[in-house]
Amino acid sequence: MLAYPDMNPLNQHNIKAGKLSLIGIFYISACAISYATSVSQYSGTQVYPGGFSVFDNKNDESAIIIGGTAIATFTGYKLKGTGSNAPGLEFWGASLEFENGANIETSGANSHGFYLRTNPGGDIPGAVSLDSSTIATSGAGAHAIYVENVASSLVASNMTVTSTQGGFLSFSGTGTAGSSVNFTGGTVSVADTLIRANNAGASNNAVTVILKDVSTGWASGINLLDTQNSVINLTVDNVARFDGNLIADAGSRVAVTLKNSTDFLGTITGDSINLSLNGALWMVSGNSTLGQLSLAEAYNSVSLHDGVRLKFSDSSNILWSNNVLFNNVIDSVSVQFGSDGLALTQDQLSRITVIDAVTGLEWSQVGINENGFLYQIPEPSSYAIFAGIIMLGLATSSRRRK
Repeated sequence: MLAYPDMNPLNQHNIKAGKLSLIGIFYISACAISYATSVSQYSGTQVYPGGFSVFDNKNDESAIIIGGTAIATFTGYKLKGTGSNAPGLEFWGASLEFENGANIETSGANSHGFYLRTNPGGDIPGAVSLDSSTIATSGAGAHAIYVENVASSLVASNMTVTSTQGGFLSFSGTGTAGSSVNFTGGTVSVADTLIRANNAGASNNAVTVILKDVSTGWASGINLLDTQNSVINLTVDNVARFDGNLIADAGSRVAVTLKNSTDFLGTITGDSINLSLNGALWMVSGNSTLGQLSLAEAYNSVSLHDGVRLKFSDSSNILWSNNVLFNNVIDSVSVQFGSDGLALTQDQLSRITVIDAVTGLEWSQVGINENGFLYQIPEPSSYAIFAGIIMLGLATSSRRRK
């Protein structure tokens, strides 16, 4: 947690060296106002005008702080911060809205674009709308949005995010339990982890993230989700290019839903990750071990790269609502559920189609063996045995006729 001097709202009545504090209820008409120092508001209602800008904030000091019982609306906001460990906008107030979008740019190390937290007095931030905002961070370790130990509600449509050395979303602390993040449209381009969670969420109160119709610009192979001891639900809806890796440690509980023509190229690591497919295409680029598999209303396809192994946990207690195709399966040790022949029900097995990588043909029937591996019934070797028996029978019959 960052520490700021003179955070008591009662001491924020006067303009002080290096900081402008705004108290009261008033409206400023649209005009261009620039500050070379940070701006703080801890109570009252204020509309910040078009052209409002803050630049070159100091190290360890947020450019703008909206806290306490403050209600703030920005009709135009431009920030260019250069300090290290210095977020662009820090929020723990009652309400925050950007009518025409925010334009936040930071360049210092660990200088997050938008920082949500509780203040020492325990104030909890209200709902935040980031519609049509632009957030760009270029410092090492900087995330576009950083949520620390507080339950937040974030909504944004058509937001543009660029992080050349950092990530998109970061959640830290169990106080984030119940956080809800919903992004629709826009573009996200990151160099590091897309979503990071560290001790975030709680056992019965997950952090929920929804990405819908988002255009992506990151390189394949990055970590799309990386959680340590966290509870998080991630839904990816109609994202054409969702390339990278999903990782969760044993202390996490993660639910990932891929739906509505989402194309996912990558691996999943962590048997604490439960996967739900609903009209998705998953290109499995590396060996993946994960939790249970759920199939929702739409048809799904899972295609294995050459030699890839895919392991799910026992999924027999889940009702599947549609079918799945496993494509490019090399042999009967490619896809595994649990560790015995009871890890899938007969109904689930009837919903699985397998295309053989060698022959290009569909398996006649899919079974699960005593170790949980999917196999073809009858197995290819059985055809040779059956053919041999038939040929032997024909030869014997021929000799008897003679």
